[in-house]
Amino acid sequence: MKYGSRPDVGVLFKSGKIKIIEIASKTGKVSILKSRNINFMKLHNLQGSVRVNKWAQRLDRIWPLPKKK
Repeated sequence: MKYGSRPDVGVLFKSGKIKIIEIASKTGKVSILKSRNINFMKLHNLQGSVRVNKWAQRLDRIWPLPKKK
């Protein structure tokens, strides 16, 4: 089954439960990413949970990349 760019990670458990994980880029808007994945699941008649991981955003606050001149 091919769905395109949504989601970054999809897990299908033996029980039939689906877990969607989206990895936010450092500039990604969490609410928009979550909404896109919820809409994706509705479009394909899927039920499960959606989580947006903010690792890149947290790491960018700790070790920001230098600004280009």
